Amino acid sequence: MILTGWLGVHDLVVEDIAHSALSDSHGGWKMHPPKAEQFDDYLFLIYRTIELPKHLSTDSQHTLIDRLLQAQINIVLNKGVFVTIHIGSLNSVDTVRQSIDKNPQLLQGGPDFLAAMVADAAVKHLIAVHDSIISRLEELERLVLKSTAERIVLRLQRMKRHLLQYRMAIVHMNEMMQRLSRGDYKYVDIQEAAYFRDVYDNTILAEEQIELLREEIKGLIDLHFSISQSRLNEIMRRLTALGTIFLPVMTIASWYGMNFVHMPELEYWWTYPAITLFVTITVVVLFVFFKRRGWLD
Repeated sequence: MILTGWLGVHDLVVEDIAHSALSDSHGGWKMHPPKAEQFDDYLFLIYRTIELPKHLSTDSQHTLIDRLLQAQINIVLNKGVFVTIHIGSLNSVDTVRQSIDKNPQLLQGGPDFLAAMVADAAVKHLIAVHDSIISRLEELERLVLKSTAERIVLRLQRMKRHLLQYRMAIVHMNEMMQRLSRGDYKYVDIQEAAYFRDVYDNTILAEEQIELLREEIKGLIDLHFSISQSRLNEIMRRLTALGTIFLPVMTIASWYGMNFVHMPELEYWWTYPAITLFVTITVVVLFVFFKRRGWLD
């Protein structure tokens, strides 16, 4: 293997690289957390990024966050070598490659500068994912206001769970960028450490954005339950009003539905019209009363 034979990469590093997996958000737990590990002959870095798929499906059975791609970018570098190892084509790495194709002088910055470029691209793509999720949350907010379907809450809960995973990845990236920005590693020049400080600032922004997303999702979930409870109370209020309106009818029907042998009032001709008039007046009065109070709107 090139890494072990040419660069002398340690077997444990190879094992960490083996965790590389380009998968959807359900497979993120298989990846190694971001880290920077210094060896005598090289520096080993692991980045984590989250990207939009290049061909975004419109399948309504899966939400945007279900189709996001988590990826592990492994980097081995020293003073004259820069190697990236990852599965599949990644927008982050492609962005750096295209920049180098347009401006080959970027290679003069050295391997540590290229590592900062890849980290910057990875974090910026994650921030772009945040913008896409925001637009989807606006759609979900409209759905929450229109419907109380349980599937909406399930989608929000799933988004919140995945965002927690993303936040943990960003926290590790944040800590690693902070160490790289201090120039603690011999294969990162102090001049190039300034680029890592810029990436560090972006990781702080990404972490704050993810936290805001989680708070917004929590607010939407609370809003959903509040609207559901309000609509349930409204239904119960209407049912209570209707039950109260027809209570006199049911009472009289139950009273005269009893099979008593002697019911003197039934012998008079005016009994039926009187009872009918009483029931009608009672129903109308109660209906107008509840209508004015807004219980039947």
